[in-house]
Amino acid sequence: AVIIKMVLYVLCSAYAKDSPSLLTLAEDHRNDVLTNIMALTTGIIAFKYPNLWWFDPLGAILMSVYIATMWCFIAWEQIEMLVGKTAPKELVSKLRRIAERFHPQMKLDIIRVYHFGTRFLVEIEMVLPEDKTVKWAHDRSLKLQKLLEQQANVERAYVHCDWRERDEDEHDWEYIRQKFQDKVRKLKENYYSYQQAYDEEELRCKILAEAKRRSHHGEVDVVIERKSPSGCHLVAPGTRLVKSDADSDAHNRDHKARFRMRMTPPEVQEEDEEADCDDE
Repeated sequence: AVIIKMVLYVLCSAYAKDSPSLLTLAEDHRNDVLTNIMALTTGIIAFKYPNLWWFDPLGAILMSVYIATMWCFIAWEQIEMLVGKTAPKELVSKLRRIAERFHPQMKLDIIRVYHFGTRFLVEIEMVLPEDKTVKWAHDRSLKLQKLLEQQANVERAYVHCDWRERDEDEHDWEYIRQKFQDKVRKLKENYYSYQQAYDEEELRCKILAEAKRRSHHGEVDVVIERKSPSGCHLVAPGTRLVKSDADSDAHNRDHKARFRMRMTPPEVQEEDEEADCDDE
């Protein structure tokens, strides 16, 4: 039985590279061979030398530890394949050369090769000239995809075409989230700036309309300054000029003269000048 197991182990190991099932069978045959040899050896020693009776259980313990350790390594290897472990450097270099030499007008930007079970998935980003049509890009990317999928151990290949190289990783969710937040912040800033400009313009139109209405009725108003949130100065019709004393009258005339030329309509300006002459 041991000899048969050894022959099966050799045969399965010879073709294990082409089949994961044969690799599993080869490891199982190897464990059976070691277990049988250890059991026979320790059993014979314990039988021949009764004072060494503990050899038999010791051999069983050692073989149990060995088998458990080997299967732990195998399980860890399979877990790495399932979670997408990076492919060996030799395979990545081979696929990189294929992509770089594929077409003179196509430049390799990024290549990713990782496990998909026991085989590999390939993701490639190629940079094309901007003036190429969709048909041109599709036909050549499809041809490159089929060429990559013909390589050994390649399960599937994806070819992405772009018109320029990109430093950022488009699959990085942290980068995508940060970029989205920046866009939202810019949109909010633009919205608030437009809303503020609209409010100021609306207020200005109301000021001019009120000033024009008062000018038709012969009313003279004091122009009062009001600072907007953006920092610019707005002027609005205020109350009628009231004379209380010389200081107040001089202050009102100076205050009105400062802002007369800013936003007050010409008709109101002329009436204000006539009022100043009458006051003098």
